[in-house]
Amino acid sequence: MPRAKKDGRRINYFIERDVFEEFELFATSQRYPMTTAIEILLEKGLEAEAKERGFQCKEEWLERL
Repeated sequence: MPRAKKDGRRINYFIERDVFEEFELFATSQRYPMTTAIEILLEKGLEAEAKERGFQCKEEWLERL
């Protein structure tokens, strides 16, 4: 039985080589596919940014944007 398709968007960004190498090391050391790794890091980053700005969760912060 085939996997259900993700509801997502393709992204293409240019980032510094050092940052990418750290990201790649994180993904491979945790045995995450690159897509899963970037989703995890983006979620954690957005959550941390929301809390730093005084919100309970990222959803509350994003509603105010």
